[in-house]
Amino acid sequence: MMDKKYFIPFCISMLYFSVYGQQNGKSPVDTLKGKSYEYFLDKFEEDEQSDASKIYGIAYLKKAKSENNWKHILNAYKIILHQSEKRNRIYYADSMIYAAKHTQENDLIGSAYLTKGIVYYDMTDYNNALDNYLIANNHLIGTADKYLEHKTKYNIAQIKYYLGYYDDAASLFKESAAYFKNEDDIPYLSSLHSLALCYSRLEKFGQCTITNDFGIKEASRLEYYEAIPRFVNSEGINQFFRKNYSISIGKLNETLPSFIKNKDFAGETVTCFYLGKNYWALNQREKAMQYFLKVNKAFIERNYIYPYLRESFEITIDYYKSENDLQAQLKYIDQLLLADKYLTNNYKYLYGRIHKEYDTKKLLHAKGEIEKSLRFEKQQNIIFIILIAILLAWLGYMIYKSRENKRKFKRLMERKAQQVKLTAEAKLKNTDTLKMNPEVKASILKHLDNFESSEKFLEKGITLPKLAKKFNSNIVYVSKVISHSRLKKSTDYINDLKIDWIIIQLRENSKFRNYTNKALGEEAGFSTTQHFTRAFYKNTGISPTFFIQELKRTIATGNLP
Repeated sequence: MMDKKYFIPFCISMLYFSVYGQQNGKSPVDTLKGKSYEYFLDKFEEDEQSDASKIYGIAYLKKAKSENNWKHILNAYKIILHQSEKRNRIYYADSMIYAAKHTQENDLIGSAYLTKGIVYYDMTDYNNALDNYLIANNHLIGTADKYLEHKTKYNIAQIKYYLGYYDDAASLFKESAAYFKNEDDIPYLSSLHSLALCYSRLEKFGQCTITNDFGIKEASRLEYYEAIPRFVNSEGINQFFRKNYSISIGKLNETLPSFIKNKDFAGETVTCFYLGKNYWALNQREKAMQYFLKVNKAFIERNYIYPYLRESFEITIDYYKSENDLQAQLKYIDQLLLADKYLTNNYKYLYGRIHKEYDTKKLLHAKGEIEKSLRFEKQQNIIFIILIAILLAWLGYMIYKSRENKRKFKRLMERKAQQVKLTAEAKLKNTDTLKMNPEVKASILKHLDNFESSEKFLEKGITLPKLAKKFNSNIVYVSKVISHSRLKKSTDYINDLKIDWIIIQLRENSKFRNYTNKALGEEAGFSTTQHFTRAFYKNTGISPTFFIQELKRTIATGNLP
């Protein structure tokens, strides 16, 4: 009988087959029978996240199960795991472990437990993540795959750092840095950066500075300049602990734009916290609050919190208490209570060691007092006011939406040529910095011009791999040239050509205006109606149905531009 924990991913897989089969008239398994493992692996390499790739993943798993090939079963579960929603990944991780154990190979078993640990880490369940990393490490000790062994140790070190075991983490980061130095630049620099953070937490501020300076030099030597802001930021935090507030602010402000640009939410939040702490220490309270509110927002919107970031809520409550703002006090007391509940579950060891100005009892008492005060200020007709506000907002939104759609329609009617094309001078200018053989670059640009002028983009199912094949080139080169010369991703480039062509046909050919969305999509070479309507909206900001209706109305009234 199948184990319950492996039954869940099995059911998910079968449900996906069932739904897909109903939609397409037959199961996709029937069309993929007899395909080799190499065939499936090539398909995953082409596009890991497409809907078709999910079908390939499940078919790959079915083939491996039918042949009782546990290594391929393990690999299939790993592929499906990365394609699935976060809430289902733990089930596939368990299935990976089940398959890995049947191989009786320690490196595969260790790798499976490492994957499960990473899944827990992404769920911010650090205790379970650490447990699985430790099991992985036990299986990988003495294995020939030293890279995987040290990758596991690095992940264990990260968890130990998050849980407050800074001495243990520092030792492991040293070991990781020593191994990765000659193996892989990114984990090497990441190990050095994490080691510097450990030194700061251990109040070894001098060692932290030395490590940060060394990290910057190594990042420069390896020409991995993206890592430099992290070491500068680490030193900014270190200087705060040394009470060099002006120096700390300078370094933190230097690195904040980099985190924002790279959408590094965690780095941005931690930087804002220490900027707030610096300004608070300098008695610049209003400026400090700008940063603390961003930290609080990180928890409110994304559940991002770490024990030392809790202080941001305490400072915020005190600030609004001094301002006599009861509503704001109540809001952040509630948020701090939620944060404490989260921290209790995820950081039991570290959370118990931090100083808390407001404990739960004190927070609940303050909350009760504020709620009593606010009851006297409650308005009797608040529901009526809310309903009126909602109605007015809805009416305003509908008016705005109607006007905005008409403005977008007018802009589309004024288009003179396909918007995805650039002048020859602009194409050359944007590809000047592209490191590529000039002859190869020129050949691809020539093929692109021919692709556009001959309207070959209307071919159904045209993709980047097919385009590369037509150009007698490879995916990487074609993608780079498109990105630099057309200033967009290859998928958007092809879709925009199709949509601009459709817009011209709708404007100039009356029979197209009577076509359904499905027919229009087929004319432009889209694989499905959904892909067509989605691409049309992304390109224009309005739906094709609205565009056709407005076009007909404009023609009828004789108001064509």
